[in-house]
Amino acid sequence: MIKSKYIRVWAFLLLPITSVILFSACSSSDDYVPYEQSDLIVKSETSIAPAGGDATIVVREEGCKAASNATWLTAAANGTTITLTAPVNDSQQSRNALVTITAPSGKTTSINVSQQGLVFVFKASDIYTDDAAFEGNAELNATNDARVLRTPDWITTSLNDNQLHYSVAANTTGKIREGYIVMQSGTALDSMLISQCEAKDLYGQYTLDGHNPFNDKDISWAAHIEEGPNDSTLYMWMDRFQWRMELKYDQATHGVSIAAGQLCGTYSQWYVFLGFYDEDTGYMTATDLVTMKGEASINSETGKVNIPLADDGSWSYFTATTISFLAYKTRNIADQSSLAGTVVAFSNASLIEK
Repeated sequence: MIKSKYIRVWAFLLLPITSVILFSACSSSDDYVPYEQSDLIVKSETSIAPAGGDATIVVREEGCKAASNATWLTAAANGTTITLTAPVNDSQQSRNALVTITAPSGKTTSINVSQQGLVFVFKASDIYTDDAAFEGNAELNATNDARVLRTPDWITTSLNDNQLHYSVAANTTGKIREGYIVMQSGTALDSMLISQCEAKDLYGQYTLDGHNPFNDKDISWAAHIEEGPNDSTLYMWMDRFQWRMELKYDQATHGVSIAAGQLCGTYSQWYVFLGFYDEDTGYMTATDLVTMKGEASINSETGKVNIPLADDGSWSYFTATTISFLAYKTRNIADQSSLAGTVVAFSNASLIEK
């Protein structure tokens, strides 16, 4: 939304026979006020581009003096020409200055000069892709010079007019890889994420970390992820009791989802099913229509894969806050009388690569 700024200017005109004198209220250098043309001025340029440069004022009398009230704008008089010079405006905020011109005859006038703030638009979206090499382009709209500030060594870039070209090498690391192309124009920064991952890149040793709401203690159990029955399904194992469950992999987001109701294994004489718990309401579900999801990413400090598992809105009026491993007397989870209790639970659960 564009906000309009209205500044009221009061002018008092006295009209004697030989002269016209104009008095007007002037703003500070931070607020732009349209100037009133004086008979001292022949013509004037009062706007300078964000990239910097000169503007010219032509006066009727030689020997005029000109002074700017802003450090970013200089004024130099030569004959009947006054040259105003401004450097690059690296800020997105426009700025204004007041130039006062004094003629040898004693006439004075003041002119407001403005310099627009820089415009910088990086038309790029984050990219989630597989491990194959690829390249692409992103458009730039910049009034000032733009440059690539930083990028990982597996991404090469070049700038041509208002377009960034990027080339991404194949991911052969065997794990998810993420990097940012960071662009800069003046003080403005923008970036795009490039994330390369396939299901196989998530194989490995993890811990399932969380908080057990039933004994109010933090909890961390060893787990691992391995190849599943197809390209979009992984097996996740809880190593302590060899409980196994399926994770569905989403190539478009590099995320995984896990469904309740899965038979994971056994614990003592009980069958262990995966369930979800809503701590706020106290409700629990073990239906396979309810899932929790998490997107795989790299922890910038540790360099390890992190997959936080959270509610995805599939449980109608409830919120899945906790992964629960439920003990049943039989394989029939539809029979509520078969539920013996909860073996262990993880609220705010995350899979953390070892």
